[in-house]
Amino acid sequence: MTRTLTRQENYRLRRALYNWMRFAYYFHGDLPRPSLSFPLGNDVRLNQLRALPNSELGELRDLWRTVEDIVELEICPSIANVRIGADFELSEKDVAQIGWGERAENRIVVSTVTKLSPEELLHYLDNRHKFTKQRLIQDIRQRHPQIESDMNSLTVALACVNRERWLHMLVTFPAYQPSTGGLYLPIYTRTMGQYRGGILNWDDPAIEAECAAVGEMTGLGLDWRPEPRSRAILQPGLLDP
Repeated sequence: MTRTLTRQENYRLRRALYNWMRFAYYFHGDLPRPSLSFPLGNDVRLNQLRALPNSELGELRDLWRTVEDIVELEICPSIANVRIGADFELSEKDVAQIGWGERAENRIVVSTVTKLSPEELLHYLDNRHKFTKQRLIQDIRQRHPQIESDMNSLTVALACVNRERWLHMLVTFPAYQPSTGGLYLPIYTRTMGQYRGGILNWDDPAIEAECAAVGEMTGLGLDWRPEPRSRAILQPGLLDP
């Protein structure tokens, strides 16, 4: 079942796009990286997300997961997804020429391609029928010669801030049991195809009351002091598995 977004949902989508574009501009584009390591501790990438309230963090994570799914399924499908989506039998050679690696390789490819700006990803999505795999690789490398130097850091940063807030909620509300039955911060769910929360309305007064009780946690863990510890370096990116 499909429907158009409500006025409030459109507003949340635009806000999530802005937060993604801001993160992508500073940490996924051609500017120098604040660190070559995973975003941990007092990393500026985490602090940018820590400054967001739970509602905006949930919107961003909801959008980001959708972006990752689109890149994985439509722009850079794995070899397995090419086999599943083919309308006719393909040889192993043909599948390898179309698909972007097996499972582990494809995850690295998707993490590399998702560093592109929203405008660029939309361009490649709308024009995917015009690009062979090799032509797309050449086009991306021409636009961004250093894109394979690392992978996106937004996925890891979102997971870190999500865990911080979840642990804080367990300490602050020890008797609190969310009706969603599991980890739900940032607040949205895709359980069993029920897409609610995040950008979409919950349409459930009980869950909305739980969200209000937890609060927004804006600025939780925010710390701009230098991070002295050494950390694991981000893995290099990959376009041509």
